Amino acid sequence: MKTILSLILLIGLGACSSLVPAPVLTPPPKPGSGAPVIGGTAVMLPTPVSTVIPDMEFDQNTDIQQLMLASHTRWQNLWADGQIVFYSPDGSNTPLQTIRVQLWLSQPGATRVLIGDAGGSPVEQTASDGAYFKGLDGIIQPIADYILQPFTPPAFTSDTVYPHPMTGLLNTPLSDLVFPTALAQRGGDYTIIGKEIYLGREAYSVEWRRESGGPVVDRFLVDTLTGVLLRQQNFSKSGGGALNTQLYLDDVVFDGELAEKTFYLGLPLPSSFAANSNDLPAGQP
Repeated sequence: MKTILSLILLIGLGACSSLVPAPVLTPPPKPGSGAPVIGGTAVMLPTPVSTVIPDMEFDQNTDIQQLMLASHTRWQNLWADGQIVFYSPDGSNTPLQTIRVQLWLSQPGATRVLIGDAGGSPVEQTASDGAYFKGLDGIIQPIADYILQPFTPPAFTSDTVYPHPMTGLLNTPLSDLVFPTALAQRGGDYTIIGKEIYLGREAYSVEWRRESGGPVVDRFLVDTLTGVLLRQQNFSKSGGGALNTQLYLDDVVFDGELAEKTFYLGLPLPSSFAANSNDLPAGQP
């Protein structure tokens, strides 16, 4: 568990500053393509706040940032199953390290997070019910008022970024996928290089450089309807294009029906990861 926590802290710190250079890579397996169906069930998507701008009119540096900045306004709750992959440094024989994360979220303030080794069982769980938060130490404390207030990110870029308040409750770098507001506040150059179908959803493939003409630091898949990141690939600071870390979702459901006890603080740590958004461990409220 300490290994997982230290790795999460390491990538979390890197993600908050601005991530790292890039070209061709092997993407993670795509569990689905075609119609918007997840887990065999058709998914009803929320109506976007604004219509997605046609590609020919889409301004690379502003509209894609606005789509990411306002992503939290395009959904009310979600369930996501994702992974964080740490690649070995060039020339290293260190094996890949992969962390699995499952998130249940309901705005504002309700969360459940499971973290563990990919292929294994959860070893950490945190939860909040919209009023109180239960951390890894088991202590229950009130949620700060600012987390429950409507969030409006700044409409300009600067050296200071303002993450969505709920990211502090999640304690995982996957928070930057579901709440990409901090990533969108960075300056630099955003370039749409095409579209992909990933998890049965249409997404913009976007490259981010710190400066025009510089090496690629991040490559994103940005869901065209919600602005949520379905995948983020980060490259090494050496400029050689080596893949450093990869964060991606294996499954995501927006505004689906969640079990009544989803955010109950008394649920025990489950023995396995959830098969779907309503697969929760036994426990009576």
